[in-house]
Amino acid sequence: MNTLTLTTPTHAFAYGVYGKQAGFGLFLLLGATVRSLQEFVFVPVVGLALLLGGLTGLFAITVAQRMVNPEPGLRLESVAVIVLGLTNAGLALSVWITFGPGVAVMALTYVGGVALSCAGRVRQIRRDRARLRAALAQAQPADDATLAEPPNIEN
Repeated sequence: MNTLTLTTPTHAFAYGVYGKQAGFGLFLLLGATVRSLQEFVFVPVVGLALLLGGLTGLFAITVAQRMVNPEPGLRLESVAVIVLGLTNAGLALSVWITFGPGVAVMALTYVGGVALSCAGRVRQIRRDRARLRAALAQAQPADDATLAEPPNIEN
């Protein structure tokens, strides 16, 4: 029987990225001031979006690892990644508008990279969900093995 290998991020990097986003959101909610954000958006809204998106991402990948059918976890992670991607794209745009492209190259590269990575992750999740639905339709059990681990092979 062939196994289905999902690209669900159950490795330390995903936990680090989602945790960083949640930590940054908490930092903003506790009163951190960011000049570029004060000019264009309401800082607590950005902080809340980052905090909830990060915590939801952490919860989703934990759920996806522990369930026989990881579909609900993938769906929840997709929502979290979209929220984080849009929030980071907004952060990159506010930095660009406030400081210009020449002054804020480092921040733009970092925050813009996170936003683009979120778009890539959404694409992976959509592909995994389609493959999972196809496998379930054929009554084949899905394997939750990750890219960081060898797939389960039955003899």
